[in-house]
Amino acid sequence: MRPSTALGEGGEGDWSADFWESRGIAEFGILEAHEVAELLTLRHSTVLDLSRSGVLPAFKIGKHWRYRRADLEEWMVRRRDAA
Repeated sequence: MRPSTALGEGGEGDWSADFWESRGIAEFGILEAHEVAELLTLRHSTVLDLSRSGVLPAFKIGKHWRYRRADLEEWMVRRRDAA
């Protein structure tokens, strides 16, 4: 059974991929690798390498790396303070 349409106005379509894509997971404080690359002014491939090696705080959803904005902000502060 699908949840009620409290999150949107459009009924059944609200729970489709279009619903989540149109809002972006950034709205929930979750970033994609390309967004982290822009934020940290790094190449996308560097962000992925740092994620795989455990340097960046990250987690996987399926095969895609995701990043909590709060975890990245804390990581940046710790790195700044350590310098």
